[in-house]
Amino acid sequence: MNNRNYEQERADREEKAKKTRQQLEKYTKDELLWMIETTCVVDHSANFWFLQFAVEVDSKRAESRLEAEEKAGDEWIRLMKEYEDLMRPYAGMKFKDIPMDVLNKAAVLSKRAEKAKEKYTSYFDQKGGE
Repeated sequence: MNNRNYEQERADREEKAKKTRQQLEKYTKDELLWMIETTCVVDHSANFWFLQFAVEVDSKRAESRLEAEEKAGDEWIRLMKEYEDLMRPYAGMKFKDIPMDVLNKAAVLSKRAEKAKEKYTSYFDQKGGE
């Protein structure tokens, strides 16, 4: 199959999926679940396909969750590094000798880093893919 035919078939599939999605949007969640259950009872091969779709959805959810987790972790690390870089020139100095504007900025960075850490660690309390 040449590339043009493949691209045309892909575009056709996407158009068909879009039309199907528009048709399915008018149904409630309960109605859609009933359709799936009924289809699986009538056509046992449909069971396989619905399980395949479920695996793909779970995989996409997990991937999205991991991306968000990584982004939150990177933000936490960035803020901590910024805090360390800010305070490094004052290492060994007495607290009262550090300029107040530096201490204020450090406090803001510390709070933001703590929030980023909380967001990052919150992902560990979630079930995978949810």
